[in-house]
Amino acid sequence: QVIDLCDRSLKLNPGDSWISAKCKLLSAKAYSGMGDDQKARILLRKSSSLFSKLDDRKEMAAVYNAMGLIFNRANTVDSALYYFDKSEKIALNIKDLKKLSESNLNIGLIYNQTGNQKIALRYFIQSEKQAREVNDYQLMGANSTNIGFIYQQTGKFKKALNYFEKSLEYSSVLRSQMGQLKALLNIGQTYIDMDNSAKAKAYLLGCEQLSKSINNEPILAFIYFNLGKAFKEDG
Repeated sequence: QVIDLCDRSLKLNPGDSWISAKCKLLSAKAYSGMGDDQKARILLRKSSSLFSKLDDRKEMAAVYNAMGLIFNRANTVDSALYYFDKSEKIALNIKDLKKLSESNLNIGLIYNQTGNQKIALRYFIQSEKQAREVNDYQLMGANSTNIGFIYQQTGKFKKALNYFEKSLEYSSVLRSQMGQLKALLNIGQTYIDMDNSAKAKAYLLGCEQLSKSINNEPILAFIYFNLGKAFKEDG
């Protein structure tokens, strides 16, 4: 649908370079979502060339970010980091906090998946702070979850709980049931790690109820697995 709308827009505005560049960017994201990264990369390069001529740095940051996501999905980590860094530098230069937060989140994810948790944590915390300044609850939630995971994995359970609870709060503001479900599950798992089976069960049972209401069977199975662990701790 996005690709079709972009094609129509291009036909209505044949000589508009900005619309052409924007449509190529949006179509690239659509093709990437469909799994056609080769087509997406071609369109992103064309979009990049047009935005560069127009000196639209905000859109250039978006293009580089999209390119980074494609390379990251292909496990080409160095190339992904290269484009995320370029996006970050532009966002910093034009003082676009939302774009800066997005870039720092993606850079953090790269370092986290390559085992550099200390560096990843620094980027996530920075990104979460930037997201708060622009009230972007989606980015705030994503960062809080990632920060929570790092603290959970390194045995800093109280800090992990603090960030998972923030993620739950942000998901509630967004009315994202899936976000709330995942946050409740993360909190429950953390209480299991802390050997607090009573609180673990309370959160996991709430998680079970929500999972049933949205009919999410894969997560429901995982909830039952964790409830089994919580009840086992009670003997």
